[in-house]
Amino acid sequence: MYEIGVRNFSITRFTPTGVGQGESTLGLSIDKLIEVLYLIERLKPQLPEANFLLANSVPLCALPKDLCHYCNYCHFGSSRFYVDVHGNLLMCGMSRVRIGNIMNDTLQNIKKKSVDFRNLVTGTGFPEECRNCRDFARCRGGCRAAALAYSGSYCGKDPLCCYGG
Repeated sequence: MYEIGVRNFSITRFTPTGVGQGESTLGLSIDKLIEVLYLIERLKPQLPEANFLLANSVPLCALPKDLCHYCNYCHFGSSRFYVDVHGNLLMCGMSRVRIGNIMNDTLQNIKKKSVDFRNLVTGTGFPEECRNCRDFARCRGGCRAAALAYSGSYCGKDPLCCYGG
């Protein structure tokens, strides 16, 4: 891909949701993800213009210290939303948590009325270990869609979380 001009790469830690939920062969273990990230680190010197981004957030506590620069918190439901073809405003495309419809209300009103949105932004309901972690502002406990698939709540525990802080 790099040879044909691709310079931006997204690594997805795909979390099976919906029909694929419960299908363990579709998920990527933290060990495999770390293996991939180390492979990328070894390849980086040969790909000087390449940018790598984790498409799904990964809890900081799940990564070795030398890979923590890959950690980014899940922006969906806070600074980014997913709008489907019917105008439904979803917390993210993977989780399918609907908080309103932009055809019927303004984004500002939807956010103001949504308990789900408020809980996500404030961290209310997130695991106590995450909320009390010194790195919570940086990683926000990982992927909210993964937490939903794993625990039944988008405020629940991300399956890769190991509460390091």
